[in-house]
Amino acid sequence: PLARLAFPEVDNNVLKFLYDDNQRVEPDWYIPIIPMVLINGAEGIGTGWSCKVPNYDIREVVNNIRRMLDGDEPLRMIPSYKNFKGTIDELGQNHFLINGEISVLNSTTIEISELPVRTWTQTYKEQVLEPMLTGTEKTPSLITDYKEYHTDTTVKFIITMSEQKLVEAEAIGLHKVFKLQSPLSCSNMVLFDHAGCLKKYETAEDILDEFYQVRLRYYGLRKEWLTGMLGAESAKLNNQARFILEKIEGKIVIENKPKKELIQVLIERGYDSDPVKAWKESQQKDIDENAEEDTDKENESTAASGPDFNYLLNMPLWYLTKEKKDEMCKQRDNKETELENLKQRNPTDLWREDMAAFIQELDVLEAKEKQDEMLGIPGKPSKGKGGKAKAKTLQLQEILPSPQGRRVIPRITKEMKLEAEKKLKRKIKTEKIELDENQDLPGTTKEPTNLKQRLMKRLKMESGVKTQSNKPIKKAMTVNPWSDSENGNGSNDSELDSYAQHHQVT
Repeated sequence: PLARLAFPEVDNNVLKFLYDDNQRVEPDWYIPIIPMVLINGAEGIGTGWSCKVPNYDIREVVNNIRRMLDGDEPLRMIPSYKNFKGTIDELGQNHFLINGEISVLNSTTIEISELPVRTWTQTYKEQVLEPMLTGTEKTPSLITDYKEYHTDTTVKFIITMSEQKLVEAEAIGLHKVFKLQSPLSCSNMVLFDHAGCLKKYETAEDILDEFYQVRLRYYGLRKEWLTGMLGAESAKLNNQARFILEKIEGKIVIENKPKKELIQVLIERGYDSDPVKAWKESQQKDIDENAEEDTDKENESTAASGPDFNYLLNMPLWYLTKEKKDEMCKQRDNKETELENLKQRNPTDLWREDMAAFIQELDVLEAKEKQDEMLGIPGKPSKGKGGKAKAKTLQLQEILPSPQGRRVIPRITKEMKLEAEKKLKRKIKTEKIELDENQDLPGTTKEPTNLKQRLMKRLKMESGVKTQSNKPIKKAMTVNPWSDSENGNGSNDSELDSYAQHHQVT
């Protein structure tokens, strides 16, 4: 149910559809009411480009869109994962730290109730807990035993260790000792934009802003389409109701008359040719840009066949009854009211209504998922007092975090923040070097293409760093080396020739 609310069917009428063997297939791209790439995340690698976009909270995204509709700036968003019970802390720009959950039950027992995102219980047990239990030649064992109480949606490790080692681990940091922290970088968000071009986005707010501009424009297109469609349907119902009333009153006589004469009577009395059919044909003409000749032929054949009044003449006789006449008049009035209400609404109102319906259904779905999760927990029935309810309570106590545990707050040290800052500086420096290497030459708008230009650029880059002899480097001439004048060609050409011979350029 959420998929259809996120991708309203009415939007299919304003999308650009692709054609395969002259048959319409899927559209070029779908446009949801919220940016799904921020909700589901994205990660992959292609030729020359890689992408990693974390997940964000649906309600934060929706609230930011509502702020933008009100004219306010969106709030900064931090990555969030559904049903993740740990914390995500910001270390620096586009750098975060994902923390699991660990608590101390007593002087010798600790409990792990959440692992970092994308860390599986089996992998964690094999790579972290087992080496701690058995130890190695260089590292003695740290824990004495551990037990598991997992479900498909929850995590719970009960770990026992000596009192002294627990004190030492707390001094270092339990999250660090038990590897319950993992870094998350958001500095590589490369996506296709609405035009099909690759683009790198610095923040999630940049993605949201670009999506907002495109989506708002398509809500305007949706309103235009709905206005035209409701106008055509209203005109059709109005013509049908008027035709029934005039037939009952005897103003129109259709019995025993030729078809041409009957059509002429309808035209003279101001009836429109099928409004819905005419409007759809006009829309199809605008969409089918690749088949203009075929469309022109269809329009010529339609014009030659004359107006279409089948929507009036094909109505059954029982439409002339009082009940059907009243029903038709009521449908006409309702359609006119719906059209007037649509004209008074803005595209932003349509967007708000879609998001409200989406969030309402999301709340219902999440409540049902939580209820099913609680009911689906396996438990053995007990014959004692309380029956199944007692067994359920015992089972919940086993898999849920212990209420008497002392939660350990994750440590965010200065070293972590400095390391994130260093990574950011290295990335900025690398991007700057790549930009300088690809930067255009002075006075030109293109990359150096011929050998002379490439050698001149390389000579300028290496000047001052490495010399061929002990002689000082001559000051570069101010004359443009690409000038046609005789004064500017000689020295530069000879310098390039010697440079090419030195590097054995062929």
